[in-house]
Amino acid sequence: MQREVPVGREDGYVSASTTSGVDAIGGGNASGRATRERLVLTAERLFAERGIAAVSLREVGQAAGQRNNGATQYHFGDREGLVLAIFRYRASEHRARRLEVLQKIKRPATRDDTRTLIEALVEPMLADMRAGNHYVGFLAHAYAERGAFLGGTGDDYGGYIALGDVLRECLPDLPEELFVSRLASVTAWMAQALASRQHDTPSARMPIDVFVADLVSMLTQAMLAPPA
Repeated sequence: MQREVPVGREDGYVSASTTSGVDAIGGGNASGRATRERLVLTAERLFAERGIAAVSLREVGQAAGQRNNGATQYHFGDREGLVLAIFRYRASEHRARRLEVLQKIKRPATRDDTRTLIEALVEPMLADMRAGNHYVGFLAHAYAERGAFLGGTGDDYGGYIALGDVLRECLPDLPEELFVSRLASVTAWMAQALASRQHDTPSARMPIDVFVADLVSMLTQAMLAPPA
């Protein structure tokens, strides 16, 4: 059964791309690459703050300091092209972190590997939070507004497909449709929880390590729960 994940597949879970975030925004001269990177980072922030549908391409360009109102459209074509560019910008580092974990898991994976895989799902998002970027908030809106990723190839989604394939081995008795549904729900829950935490007031926060450990425990148990 076809899973509701990005179109395309990575070339095996051990093959990590060497493409950097800057490389992922395309070729051309240095000025053009710098402009595209500025637009990507600006869009990531605005989408995280207000939602993807609520922000126009013109607003992105203006906030990025572009005098030409059509700059964003010129570089990315449309909103979908811009959204995909944000995924691609973060994908390389996410994929490298996740594939490093996957390479250490003995195949076929077992139920006991589930928590390790959920940790690998969460850890790159936590790294983004610590770095102070807005990817977690963007991802939360992407799930809330779209429900699933669209377009691109497996390489555009930071090791997500490869991780899902190994996680599937941990839960062989779970029906495929239920596995797909749970993985989508777990990923959306992760993004929303981390985005909420990122914008929480410091006085109301528990230590981040405690928060993440508890989140991983909840997400792991969601995957392991017996079918209703």
